[in-house]
Amino acid sequence: MSLEKLNEDLHSRESHLERARRPEEPSHSPEETQQEALAFQKTETWQRDVLKDEIYIVNPGAKRRKKIIIWGVAFFFLGLFAAGGIYAWSSFALKKESVVLGIEGPQNVASAEEVSYTITYRNTNRMAIKDATLYLSFPGSFRPEESGTLKITGLRAEQAIGDVASGGSGQLTVSGKFFGSKGEKGNIGVTLRYSSGSTSGVFENTSELQVTVASSPITFEIAAPTELASAQELEYIVSYSNQSTETFNNLRIRLSYPEEFQYLRADPAPSTGETEWYIGSLAPKASGKIVVRGVLSGGRDQYKKIRGEIGILQGDSTLLAYSESERQTKMIASPLSITQSVNDKTGLTVLPGDTLRYTIRYKNDGNIGLRDVIITQSIDTTYLDISRLSLQKGAYDASQKKIVWRASDIPELARMEPGASGEITFSIPVLRQFALGENAEKNIVIRSLATIDSPDIPAILVPNKMVGSNLLLIKLGALVALNVSALYTDTVIPNSGPVPPVVGQETTYTLRVRLENSSSDITSSRVIVALPSGVVYKGKSSPEGMTLGYNARTNELVWEIGTLSPGSPKELAFQVGITPNQSQVGKPVTLVTKTIFRARDAFASRDVYAERGEVNNSVNDDPNPNAQNGTVKGN
Repeated sequence: MSLEKLNEDLHSRESHLERARRPEEPSHSPEETQQEALAFQKTETWQRDVLKDEIYIVNPGAKRRKKIIIWGVAFFFLGLFAAGGIYAWSSFALKKESVVLGIEGPQNVASAEEVSYTITYRNTNRMAIKDATLYLSFPGSFRPEESGTLKITGLRAEQAIGDVASGGSGQLTVSGKFFGSKGEKGNIGVTLRYSSGSTSGVFENTSELQVTVASSPITFEIAAPTELASAQELEYIVSYSNQSTETFNNLRIRLSYPEEFQYLRADPAPSTGETEWYIGSLAPKASGKIVVRGVLSGGRDQYKKIRGEIGILQGDSTLLAYSESERQTKMIASPLSITQSVNDKTGLTVLPGDTLRYTIRYKNDGNIGLRDVIITQSIDTTYLDISRLSLQKGAYDASQKKIVWRASDIPELARMEPGASGEITFSIPVLRQFALGENAEKNIVIRSLATIDSPDIPAILVPNKMVGSNLLLIKLGALVALNVSALYTDTVIPNSGPVPPVVGQETTYTLRVRLENSSSDITSSRVIVALPSGVVYKGKSSPEGMTLGYNARTNELVWEIGTLSPGSPKELAFQVGITPNQSQVGKPVTLVTKTIFRARDAFASRDVYAERGEVNNSVNDDPNPNAQNGTVKGN
């Protein structure tokens, strides 16, 4: 239905309604009018109902139009109000991009020189930021200085800022030193964390600066051969110096050897193991050198890398490096190869008195014949009985501690064709005993180096005439000296009773157990002293603090020692008493049945055992002549 039709219909209904409500002017006589009124009153009920329905339908339409107009106006003003609120909120809300954070400072630094970095922040919001805190992160090579309220924990630092007003700004300066080798890079990062104060949300802004160590005042270089035949002996030369005007303290040098490197010795000797040297203080313009010798093996064309660094030791035992260096050696093949074994093994542990049976095997692996071949065996004879060397061919040079085989000893060495090979054997025993003392060597290794050479080895392959060689290391198990003795005249534990001893009377003696270790640390060490029946432990011992236990049922004393280090002997003194009976007259009295020592050799990974037999009361070296005679006398 069209709007015009609807409007016309509404107006026609209203006109009809108006006429129904308002009586028309009388146009008839009173009588006619009265008759018409009576007729009207007789109108049927359904007609009145229809009229009522028409009135009900028309009234709600008028009200609805009014409501539409009122709500439309209300929504219009509400929209204006909301738009104004959004505009106001957008003007005053906290914006992360309106907080500016930056870090400035040198990006190329010298190792161990002080540098400063400035962190700046600015709030361009129209409202303040609340509870702001700066967080810094830095690499392990950077050491910040403690200052003010800056809280440093590990590789992080924290600085409380608080509230920053609209338009407010500030800065923080952090100073410190980088310790690293030339070219080392690291990042210093900064984070500003804050909130708006009106919500629970937290905002973060970050910034970062990359720093490169451009130079170091400590120079550190490793010299190594560029090429080497496998199983050859070589030298690593480590040089270091202080180019600054300041003294560096507590310096250490640490080396990481390549795989298949066998350490021989170094000058000066390492402070810890075979890889670490404590340098201490290095004055301005001072320098030093370390020479490491060893044997390097590897396959053809393999590259073997040695790496080293100089710096100071941190709490976690890592080295904070001032400078570092690394070098590579290419392994090349020698036309001559040589190997050696002891007792048919290439790695073993031997004990004092053992016999070492060496076997040397050699071969020409090249494609040309080699003449005038010489084989040499260098061997450390410090702990060997060279007087019992069993050598069928060749000659031993005592001044150089070498055994040499030439063509006059082995005719086949005059010319070795390609693929030719041979074998040499000899034997030598380990000393049963040798001197022990405070300067005794620790972790004893018997070293032997076999080499083979010929003047025909092509110089193009081995420019420095390196020859075939093979190093063999034999571990020598710890040597423990166990001594048990008795004494009557003792200043530490005085004794009493008749000497010589008399039947029915008690005489006391001091027993001494002494232990000495020649090489390597021995752990879990303990001594068990078995006393015969009739010998009583008197409860006195020296020195104090020893872990000493006594079992009355077995009549044994157990001395728990723990670790026994070379050059640090241990001694225990304790007192026993005897009261001889008639059956012992004319005989010395046994004070100790046996003494047993047990331990673990940490270096050689083996058990250590020593035993001593009976000890009686005949004390030949006692200052009292009467005490030297231990024979029991009757009453």
